[in-house]
Amino acid sequence: MGLVVPWGFMIARHTLTYVGSRGFAAALNMAALAVFTRLAPTDVFGFYLLVLSWALVLYSATCQWPKFSFFALYTEERAAPQVGTVVRLLGGMVLIAALVAIAAAAAGLVAPRVAVSILVAVFGMMVFEGAAEIARTRLEVGAVALAIVLRAVLVLTLGSTALLAGGGALGLLLATATANLLAAIPALLSIRTLLRGTGDWGEARRFLDYGLQLVLYLAADALAQT
Repeated sequence: MGLVVPWGFMIARHTLTYVGSRGFAAALNMAALAVFTRLAPTDVFGFYLLVLSWALVLYSATCQWPKFSFFALYTEERAAPQVGTVVRLLGGMVLIAALVAIAAAAAGLVAPRVAVSILVAVFGMMVFEGAAEIARTRLEVGAVALAIVLRAVLVLTLGSTALLAGGGALGLLLATATANLLAAIPALLSIRTLLRGTGDWGEARRFLDYGLQLVLYLAADALAQT
């Protein structure tokens, strides 16, 4: 019984910390939406949402499955090689996303500046979500909660600054990408010793076997939500 109470208390504390941070961040995100719609003309904010939607689809199709695989297959005994492997997989997926963006720009589907902005947004999402997922899997709840709140604060402040400075839709997109990168710092610091882990081909194959079957679903889900 002596072990049950501390374990239950830890679960309750972690749950309250995580849920509380999500709730606070959601309130800030609603405030950011209200501020952005006041600061940006309708066409600017609409274009921002359109570009962000395509960034979300590209991110979901390339960078989501490694973190789902990591969460499902993580074991404490293999923490270092698993973290090293998922970091390398995420890096490889960003390169694939870059090739897709370059191909879209070369084919004239999007303007080069838009393609670059989409890629920067994907990179920001990948860094934040990847770091948060690894830290969350390892029960670094305090770091994850801080990262979630920090991102909401930075999106509001940097996004407002970008619009006030006349940055337009792409300026707002770059501001949110910067917010993702900066907000990932607490999560990255909590797992910094594991980030030096080397990749492992066996782990990579396990992640691929589990995750590649999710690619189509994740891309379709993101497309449906946009």
